[in-house]
Amino acid sequence: NLLNYLKESDVGSNAWVISGDRTKSGLPLVAGDSHRALDTPSVYYQVHLECEKFSVSGYSIPGLPGAPHFSHTEYLAYGMTHGNADYQDLFLEKFRENGNNLEYFYKNRWLKADLEIKSINVKNGKKEFVEVVKTNHGSVISGNPRSGYGLIFSHTGTNSGTKWVDTVYQILHAKNSDQLIESLEEWTEPVNNFVFADIRGKIGYKLRGKIPVRNSDNHKGIVSGWDGNHDWKNFIPYYEMPSSVNPNVGYIVTCNQRVVGPDFPYYIGDDFRPGYRASRIITRILELPEAEATVENMSQIHSDRLSIPASILFKKLLEMDLFSKSQNDLEKLIKQWDFVMSPDSKVATLYSMIRKTLIEESLNMIFGNLIDKIDSSEFSRAYDFIVASIYSQLINQINGGSKFINYSDLEKLLKISVNKNLGNFEKKFHEDNLESYKWGKVHKTNPKHPLSKMFPEYASFLNPPNVSMGGDSDTPQQGGYLENFEVNSVSVNRYIHDVSDWKKSRWIVPLGASGHPGSPHFSDQSKLWSNLETIPQLWDWDEIKSSAESHQSLTPS
Repeated sequence: NLLNYLKESDVGSNAWVISGDRTKSGLPLVAGDSHRALDTPSVYYQVHLECEKFSVSGYSIPGLPGAPHFSHTEYLAYGMTHGNADYQDLFLEKFRENGNNLEYFYKNRWLKADLEIKSINVKNGKKEFVEVVKTNHGSVISGNPRSGYGLIFSHTGTNSGTKWVDTVYQILHAKNSDQLIESLEEWTEPVNNFVFADIRGKIGYKLRGKIPVRNSDNHKGIVSGWDGNHDWKNFIPYYEMPSSVNPNVGYIVTCNQRVVGPDFPYYIGDDFRPGYRASRIITRILELPEAEATVENMSQIHSDRLSIPASILFKKLLEMDLFSKSQNDLEKLIKQWDFVMSPDSKVATLYSMIRKTLIEESLNMIFGNLIDKIDSSEFSRAYDFIVASIYSQLINQINGGSKFINYSDLEKLLKISVNKNLGNFEKKFHEDNLESYKWGKVHKTNPKHPLSKMFPEYASFLNPPNVSMGGDSDTPQQGGYLENFEVNSVSVNRYIHDVSDWKKSRWIVPLGASGHPGSPHFSDQSKLWSNLETIPQLWDWDEIKSSAESHQSLTPS
């Protein structure tokens, strides 16, 4: 709960690149947005850095060098999404005490474990000491090795560290796409879908990061560490990782969906998002007039709120005639819905209510008495994965895909989900014509500064105002939510890089460019962001200097 105090669940991103053959300028456009919980202050800091060796405009993390993910230099533009790859394993190890040593069993031998005592300073308390135990697989995270067994966490990022700073440095110095691809080779984790374009017009995609090659048992759960059968053999060779350069279709879209087919020779992972967002973005790209795509068109794609699963589900519910018992005007309102999760939509709220009930009833049907064993708290990302997987499989079956549950059970679930919500919805229809049920009225952000919990008397000063939002977790405009529809997953940045003229590039963050609650720029971008607007991503230094509110010079002592 402490690690995920923001209750982050629908983590992901959108990123796409369009070739010059599809744009008005004749050179590529790169666009996207990263999805996370709404950190306060904003997790991504808008920066423009220039020195003798490079110039970059994009997003950084305060305190860290460079702009590693969603940025452009003088020569290149790039964006990324989470690759949803599997590069962590859990090993069960056997231990024994032997004199002053602690040993673990490996391939019929007892080997000495690495021991290190770490101290933890406790506020207003005694210092605590923790024994860290390591084997050749990693560090113990659970169990008591001195009692015989321990659970080991093996992870590419913690086993050997990463060279991410070197990678960022090389990205900033790359002069073309080939050099950019070379610069990504030593990136370890997180594994990312990386899209890019250069000023020569080349566009591309690369899955970057290190993914271990190992026994298929490792993909499913805890494995034995003592027999050596589940050791990591090596990593997927970098130049055999998924990639694409100048595809004939003239675009690349990545939204955390599966990027390879069943014939790909290596295991990437299983925790991928449904292709709803990617499908909508591709549709919007293909709807654009040939060779006419502009920065404004990219912003319109950011704004897309049409929900594919909502269209599939509601068409089925209407086909089953499940709304016919409602008042005529209400049934007409439901039938007229265009499946767009806009803030002023009333039926978008009904859909979200039915979706929530359908998921709850499906979980009860599938897991039965075991449902109490599942951590369904708002802090659990595992629960979110289960929910997303079940809902996507239900929608797939409704849409004529493979069978997930018995068809009779599916129809029963759909009837229950409608009946449990329609009555209350109809009551609100009579009371206030559903004004209080508009999606933007119930679907809002609730940004919390981490210090507001410690100093509640200053919460009104520390916490930015909430804003209404459209979309949900399945639409390009990200708006994942908690049980009460409070938004907990948002676009923590939006960017559009115009390779033909960097001065035309645009961006936005959900709060502001300052981390100081007293600054006028603490949350001054919030309303614009909520309305799906962007601001200029200034590039020319003369323009920056002339429009700057203040100047600061730092000189070494």
